[in-house]
Amino acid sequence: MRAAVAVLLAGAVAIGATACGSEVSGTPGGKVPGDSVTVYSSLPLRGPQAAVAASMVNGQKLALADADGRVGDLTVKFVSLDSSTGPGGIASGAAALNARRAVRDPSTIGYIGEAGFEASATSTPLLNAGGIAQVSPLESYAGFTTRTPGTSAGDPERWYPSGVRTFARVVPSASAEAAAQAAWQAAEGCRRTLIVADLRATSRALAAAAQEALTAAAVRTYGPSSAEGLGVALGIQRTPPDCVFVAGVADPIALWRALSSALPRALLFAPSGAAREAFIKALTPAEQALTRITRPVVGPAAQEPAARALEARYRKVFGSDPAPEMLFGYEAMQVILEGIRLAGPNSRSRSAVAAAIHRVKRSESPLGSYAIRRDGDTTLRRMGGWTVRGGELRFARVLYGGP
Repeated sequence: MRAAVAVLLAGAVAIGATACGSEVSGTPGGKVPGDSVTVYSSLPLRGPQAAVAASMVNGQKLALADADGRVGDLTVKFVSLDSSTGPGGIASGAAALNARRAVRDPSTIGYIGEAGFEASATSTPLLNAGGIAQVSPLESYAGFTTRTPGTSAGDPERWYPSGVRTFARVVPSASAEAAAQAAWQAAEGCRRTLIVADLRATSRALAAAAQEALTAAAVRTYGPSSAEGLGVALGIQRTPPDCVFVAGVADPIALWRALSSALPRALLFAPSGAAREAFIKALTPAEQALTRITRPVVGPAAQEPAARALEARYRKVFGSDPAPEMLFGYEAMQVILEGIRLAGPNSRSRSAVAAAIHRVKRSESPLGSYAIRRDGDTTLRRMGGWTVRGGELRFARVLYGGP
């Protein structure tokens, strides 16, 4: 029955994605009329993240199928939108259009997205002004939920013009990833780590968090340095670093070439943003041997039984293997649905559901037990440590980004 519902949903999404958005604006935080509500999804369905995004959308369909498309007396409809404008991938303009469409649709009760900082920075204030619950499956920038070293001025309040939090995420924040990085580097014997980052807000915040976590783990840090200043950074050090953490750069392949040449024995660590097929396949065998990448997903052997069962059902329904991130798409929908349930008699109220998502607790999810905190962060801290071999990512170990 559930598989059949998922197949039906696939057709409904295809229709919904091409229909014109309503020009009727719902009252900010007001009630949805009637007995039908809509959850929108905004993910990059074209470009380098397309396969991952498609898996997450299918995960959302499975979560809705598990509820038989209903919460109590409400029918829950689903509309999948593309946040990309072409093969280049995510575009903030597309995310803005998606958010405005959701705000203008009087049936909207929730929004799943985004998968990139620029898109989130655009859509989050718009959705907040409309009082709509937003759950991101992949956005990890710490400044959306907390003020930490390296986050931008005004974070996190600047994302919430209404003064009320409407954003939550199911993926661990960049601060948790930085702590996982520090734990892995210490375990790998790193004593001196050079941190490299560009000027983007996400890179600066991750670099600052990593510096703090590495210092706490008794690993000496240098930098952060820009890729352009790498030669200077290495030249002024009497003892070269034995590890490098790249918090973010525009051209990682060129940087990996420079680092492996200048520091042929140093381990090269990177965050989940580096887990892209084009980058992994461009690495030489020597560079692959040095590379370590943290991701919010773990290998099959370390997964929850519920995750393995869900992936098996995914293969049966959709006829293909899911990306590991599919689990976060599934859970993002589950948080929205649980928020509707927790709102009880106010389940048609946007503001009530937006508040309720911060009380969600998931005790037996495919990601393990977790809760959404009042600030919008998940309590999940488990990360995966991945190496590269044969042009492919290989799961190496479970890491924990904090207590």
